[in-house]
Amino acid sequence: MHYKKMTMAHLYVASDMCRPGAALVGRRGPERSNKQARTGETDVAIYHLSAQIIGKGAGRSAVAAAAYRHCARMDRDETGEEVDYSRKGGNAHSEFAVPPDAPAWIAEYAADFEAPETSAFFWNAVEAHEARRDAQLMREFVLALPNELTVDQNIDLVRDFVAQELSAHGIVADWAYHDLADNPHVHLMMSLRPLTEEGFGAKRVPILGDDGAPVRGADGKIRSVQFTGGLERLKAMRAAWADIQNHHLAKHGHGTGG
Repeated sequence: MHYKKMTMAHLYVASDMCRPGAALVGRRGPERSNKQARTGETDVAIYHLSAQIIGKGAGRSAVAAAAYRHCARMDRDETGEEVDYSRKGGNAHSEFAVPPDAPAWIAEYAADFEAPETSAFFWNAVEAHEARRDAQLMREFVLALPNELTVDQNIDLVRDFVAQELSAHGIVADWAYHDLADNPHVHLMMSLRPLTEEGFGAKRVPILGDDGAPVRGADGKIRSVQFTGGLERLKAMRAAWADIQNHHLAKHGHGTGG
């Protein structure tokens, strides 16, 4: 199934594109059984969010990382190589979400192509922009998904998190849902730079005061912060992930406490 959806000013381009089999466990919809039905045990929601930076310094590629997570074939422009994980299996769903004010060069591409194609286009643009040999290319979150929810319910959960914590902050979110046995999780890849009409902006952006003017330190210099946020922002996103999961679990009749 392939579809494109416009919701709440956020553009979602989705694709269920890996073949059944491999590591998939056949739990794709409302009929998906939970752990309690299979074993008599009760599932406990796990609020797991791990983060890593993928960069050229370690000899890694954003395009190769995206191809692996989407179980897709992608051409890497920087080296001319083909990266092919289309036979890997395990990916139940893919989306590429752009912010509501995204420039035309990425918004229009995302509107016309499926998530894996948009992902390849975007990360090739990132690699072309990052000329330094030690450049950081992307931040990745791995989010554990609750077994209590169906695939469709977990997709809605991830969309809410992406809309609130990434799209609303101008951050591109490229994600793949791996529905593995007793370990459903999402690989969420995000840009480290803001989008501009010409491509990408600086990784550090000015801190703005309540009046909208840049904040200056005692030395008179403008204070700045990483576009995607530092440690405190990461802590806030972990807390938001737990809160949004609790909301969706309660919404579907799963208590999260005594």
